[in-house]
Order: sequence, then structure tokens, then C-alpha cells
Amino acid sequence: MHSNSLLTGTALFALLSISSAAFGQTGNTSKGHCHPEERVQFSCRIKTKIVSLCAAGEPGAITSLVYRYGLPGKIENEFVARTDNSNRFFATVSPASPGASVKQLWFDRGRVRYLLTECVGGNCRQGGGLAVLDGDRVVMNASCAQSAEGDQAWFARDLISFGAEEGSGGADNNIRSTSELLKIEDADNNLEALFGRSAGGSTK
Repeated sequence: MHSNSLLTGTALFALLSISSAAFGQTGNTSKGHCHPEERVQFSCRIKTKIVSLCAAGEPGAITSLVYRYGLPGKIENEFVARTDNSNRFFATVSPASPGASVKQLWFDRGRVRYLLTECVGGNCRQGGGLAVLDGDRVVMNASCAQSAEGDQAWFARDLISFGAEEGSGGADNNIRSTSELLKIEDADNNLEALFGRSAGGSTK
């Protein structure tokens, strides 16, 4: 009887191990939508979905930068910038009074802009977030979930330095990208609609 119980327990443990491994491939959100060989540059939960920015290659020698959005294990939107294609991401930083700055990273598909944001310092309405803009119209403006396990609702500093640090009172002009896949560009991004009337005035 003891031997049968031991065998049953061993078999159950093996089954659970296999199930856990399978879940790790499709449902584990500790790296968001980033693959095992990729590094997380930004990732957070937006309600039931996850938005992730992932990089392949070493810091300073990134070979691909990828945006992914969707349910765990199910990508609904993907944008890939590689050294062998023409897709590129863009970034800027803007002051958001009182004493805050909004760091922004985006890509465009026709008229539609997909914008990741990180607000630091001062009285930020939200920390990290995702906005979708169709020209001047805000299609979506969502905040990252607060303190969700495995989230990184900020931009990796080995990808880009925005110059202004938390509590510095706003933006400065020392934005530096470490990858040719991410370009610095002055843009408004309709921050007044996203963060209130005190936001705006991007700094190149």
C-alpha cells in the first residue's frame, strides 16, 4: 500500500512538473511577452493584457527591438525593429508640472501611434502606461496595473537615458539612445489629453 502511494505521488509530481513547464511557455508573465533570449525593456499589465518591449542582443549592440501586446500567450499586436529592416522606434521626454516629466517611446503604423509612457517625479496621474493615438484623437489611454508581479513599468536604462531623473523638476535635453533602432525625435503626442493641461512641450 505504501509503495503504491509513493508511485502515485511520484506520478502526480511529474504531471504537475510537466504542466508547470507548459504554463511557463505560454502563461508565465514574469518576462511579459519577451522570449527567454530577450531582455525586458518595458513590460506591464493593462487590465487582462500585457504590453512588453523586448530587446535581443547585448546592451549597446541590440539586434532587435520588439513591441508585443495581448493576452498572456496570445500576441494581438507586434512591431519588430531590426538592424536588417526599416522599422524604428522613437522617443522623447516632456515636462509635466508640477515637477514631473513624461518619458515616451512609440512607433507608428500609418496614422496610428502606439505610445508607451513613464511619468516620474511630481504629481503624476499615472506611472507607466500605454496610449494609442489616431492623429489627434486618443483611441486608448490605459495605466499599468499597480505593483503587478513581474512588471517593469519603466524603460530600461541600458536602452535609453532620458536625462531627467525623478524629482529633478522636469525634462532636460540629454536624451541618449544606445541603439540605432531607437531614434530621438521631438513630438507633442497630445500629452495634454493624456496627462492633463500641465503636460506638454517636449524636449529634444
